Amino acid sequence: MSSEAEPERKRSGRIYLLELYQGMMNDTDGEGGISVTLNVQGCVVSGFIIGMKPYYEGISKLTIESAVGKPGEHITETKQDLQEIFQDIIKSAKIASDEGKPINHIFLRDAKIYTGERIMSSKGGYWAGRIDDVNGFMLGAL
Repeated sequence: MSSEAEPERKRSGRIYLLELYQGMMNDTDGEGGISVTLNVQGCVVSGFIIGMKPYYEGISKLTIESAVGKPGEHITETKQDLQEIFQDIIKSAKIASDEGKPINHIFLRDAKIYTGERIMSSKGGYWAGRIDDVNGFMLGAL
C-alpha cells in the first residue's frame, strides 16, 4: 500500500470517528464527555471520552493523593516533584493538540473494564488506549 493511500484508510470508518470524537474533546477543558463502549482486543471498556488535559489532570490528582506516608519533608518533596512532572505532561499534551499532531489515543473517565462476565474496575477510573487497537465501538456506556 502506498504512503498516499495510508491516510485515506486511516480517515475512514471507526478510526476516523474515534479520532473525531477525541479531537472534539481535546478542544474542551470541561468535565463533559462522550459516553462510549469499546471492544479492545477481546475486552470491553466503557466510559466517557474526555480531553487529554482533563485526563492528565485527573491521573495527576489521583497519583499525588496516593503519595502518602508519614508527614514530613520527603513526602512533600515527592508530591511537589509529581506536580511538576504532571504539569510538564499537561503542557506537552496541550502543545501537541495545538500543533495538530495526529490523534492516536483515546482517553476515558469513569472507565470500567469487562472481561467475560467480570468487571475489572467497578468504581471506574481513568483509561487510555490506542485508537488502532479498538476493534469496534458503540456510543453509550454499559
